[in-house]
Order: sequence, then structure tokens, then C-alpha cells
Amino acid sequence: MKVLVTGYGSAGKRHINNLVAMNIETYVLTSYPDKRNDIKFVSFASECKDVDYAIIATPTGRHLTDLIDVSKNCPVKKILIEKPVEASLEKAMEIKRFAEEAGITVLLAYNMRFLKVFDTIREYIEKNFSSIRLVKILAGQYLPEWRPYKDYRKSYSAHKDMGGGVDLDLSHEIDYMLWIFGVPSSVFFILKEKISELDIDSADYFKGVYKYKNFIADVELDYIRCKERRLSVAGENKEIVEVDFIKKYIKVMDGPLLQNENLFDFDNSFVDELKEFLGLSPTNKLATLDESINILKFITKD
Repeated sequence: MKVLVTGYGSAGKRHINNLVAMNIETYVLTSYPDKRNDIKFVSFASECKDVDYAIIATPTGRHLTDLIDVSKNCPVKKILIEKPVEASLEKAMEIKRFAEEAGITVLLAYNMRFLKVFDTIREYIEKNFSSIRLVKILAGQYLPEWRPYKDYRKSYSAHKDMGGGVDLDLSHEIDYMLWIFGVPSSVFFILKEKISELDIDSADYFKGVYKYKNFIADVELDYIRCKERRLSVAGENKEIVEVDFIKKYIKVMDGPLLQNENLFDFDNSFVDELKEFLGLSPTNKLATLDESINILKFITKD
């Protein structure tokens, strides 16, 4: 088995390290190779005629062009794209058209789906779905501290034209809302703004309010606050599920607060995600291309 990874940033290196640990031969398409000798660096996709799978891990605004380049020059029929699928719904639809014409399966790397805590979350949501009245999803991370090894102003997150913006960066939250609760019946409100003093031109604040049949879901994302990631599901005068992904605890209705590192193992979630993509451990948790396009539909104001 051979895998091509495009991009050698933090996301690409994470996939590469996991592939190497799994003893999978790995090619890396990048303009910035180093002296690492456990992978093979290439300058053009055409140098990888015998790869089986490809992972697109370049900045969001390059996903469409990189997917086309890889697909036209390599024999791969299965590609994993780092979330989100693209910077705009228009480009995402171009990916869909190209993939269908080329007969390529495209999947999205929303690794939070592979956290074991979601097995418990989904169980309680299904049991109490008709009792839900309020869902609050919150995620924030101060951008200068997100990737401390580089100047935040030079990251793709800071630049709208590169696919930056908190709505795209933290679209995990929209993904798991749709995955767990289904598609809303309507969108009440969407706000995307740059409200901080950060030296960026992308949105650093997102607010989305969604109407379901019997409850309201409120999603708030930002580049502003201290690191925070929470989910709260409430019925009338009762808390159904409360989860803190940073403090690593879950409390379910009529149950004790449960703190278990294994339930919130983000490192292992990336490994499990790769295993499913490579057909080594099928769980049907990977986001489909259609699901990823749906995510963009629920974070756009148009």
C-alpha cells in the first residue's frame, strides 16, 4: 500500500507520522522538503504513478486545484481531503462534479467523529431526541496561541482568500451537529464577522442559530477566547448531555460526571480516521463529500 500526501504543514505532517507508524509507504508532494528519510518527497504528482490513495492536506483554498492535479496524474480512486472541503460552496460543487466524472471517491477528514465519547453522546441523543429543546455548541481558540510555532498572521487561517476564517477552521462543530441531530428545518440566523483586534482579514467570529422540529441549536465559534470546546443538550428543566472536550468530561442525564482520557483521545482519532480511509478498520464514520458540501451550506449567509 502506498499513499500520497499533498502538503507538509501541521495537518500533513500529522497524517504522515501516522502513516509511517503504520508502516505504510508514504510520498509527500511539497515545495519544502527536509532531510527526513522515512518518506519520499516529490515535486510533482506525476512522480507517483503507483500510489493507491491520496490525502489533500494543503490550505483550504487549494483543495480543488490540488485534487484535480493529483487525480489527473495519479491512478488513485480514493482521496481524503482535510476539512473543510473548500473555501466556497461553488468550489466544493466543482470538486463534486470532477469526482463524479473521474469516478473518484472523495471523503473528508472530520476526525472529531472518531472520538469515542460520541458513541455515548449519540446514544443519549437518540434515547431522548423528542425531549430536546436547546442545543448549545461552543468552540473557541485564541488564534495567536493556536499554532505557537508560527506567526498567526502568516497562517492560512488569517487570510480569507486562502480559505481562512473561524467558520471554516472550526467547521467540526457544524459537522457533528448535522451528524448527530440531522439537518435543520431552517436557518434562523448566521453572522460572520471580524470583531477582534487580530491582524487578519478573515472572520474571527461565527454565530449560527438553527431550527429543528422540536428544538433550537445555537453554534458559536471564534478565534478570540481562551481554548474552549463544549456541547450542551437540554430538555425542559433537565440537562440531557453536557460535554467538555477540553476538560475531558461528559455528564449524561441521571448519571455521574465521567472523566475518561480514552473517550477524548484526539491523537487516536486521527489514527482511526486513517484506518477507515485505508479500509483497515471500517466504521462508516468518515464524512462523505455530500455531507461536507452540506456543512458549507449551513455556514454561509447567502
